[in-house]
Amino acid sequence: MDDSTARADSSADNTAFKDVVLAALALQPQPISITRLRSSLPPPFRGKPAAFKPQLDSLVDSGRIWFFPSGKPDQPLVWDRSPAVYVENLILAALAKKPLTLREVETKTNAKLKHLSPAERNHVFDKLVADGRVFPWPKKPGTKTEKFGSTPPDPVEYLASALKALRTAVAKVAAAFSDVGIDPAETHAAALAAIHSEPWALQAAGKRKPAIHSSPPIDDEQLLGLIADHMAAIDPRSRRGAPVLIGDLRSAVAFLFPTPPQFDAALVRLERSGRVSLLRYDPALAAEPLDPSRLVTDGHKTYSGVSLR
Repeated sequence: MDDSTARADSSADNTAFKDVVLAALALQPQPISITRLRSSLPPPFRGKPAAFKPQLDSLVDSGRIWFFPSGKPDQPLVWDRSPAVYVENLILAALAKKPLTLREVETKTNAKLKHLSPAERNHVFDKLVADGRVFPWPKKPGTKTEKFGSTPPDPVEYLASALKALRTAVAKVAAAFSDVGIDPAETHAAALAAIHSEPWALQAAGKRKPAIHSSPPIDDEQLLGLIADHMAAIDPRSRRGAPVLIGDLRSAVAFLFPTPPQFDAALVRLERSGRVSLLRYDPALAAEPLDPSRLVTDGHKTYSGVSLR
């Protein structure tokens, strides 16, 4: 074998290695250890442990993957999304269960973001708010602390104490009327009718939202534009065709799709019209099974990523 043939074979092997690494990392919802990445690859691409990290360096140098601090010297984590996306995901994960104050967000993310200054963290947080991916929640009566959530503010949480007081008051009236022979159900019906007759109740009924099964009131071109914008917020490289995980996109555009099947149907429709490409989910390349919320299916095939065409 001459030198030119050897170089060609080496280049092909290197390209195949990079493709397999990128495919494996695309399935990961967060940075993983180099050891875990190596073990997730098909055996022909694992090589020797000592030589594996140096093989990743060219991907790091070209901006295809990034190393992240793990808290252990010389044992970085690795991911195919930028540091900005990493910080965004940590903040969104902290807010996933309930709204938090800025101080609470700081407490939950500090251990993994020690390499960033407070100003850098605040810049990412402010961008999430500006992009409509983090929402300010109003201060509760009697409190001075502003909170933020990964979803728009929900009045139900703020009405809990008022509704509890109402239930107690209605129960007392129903008990009093029961003492004179009137069925409590009649008192409850009267209370419900009184609520429905309140001016604010009538106004709310007039602005009632359509059924959640209705389609988004925008055409596919507008929908594609919104999806492309949110994909770029997740990973700016998506403008040039880089894939975005279904799970990340689903949460970013949840405001457009009240039910998960609507999101699935929209992506499949955009794929069939040639506007996006859906990336097949291969469990054999996944370090662990993905939750259904991180996948899309067209009824025959399952996909874990999406890219713009």
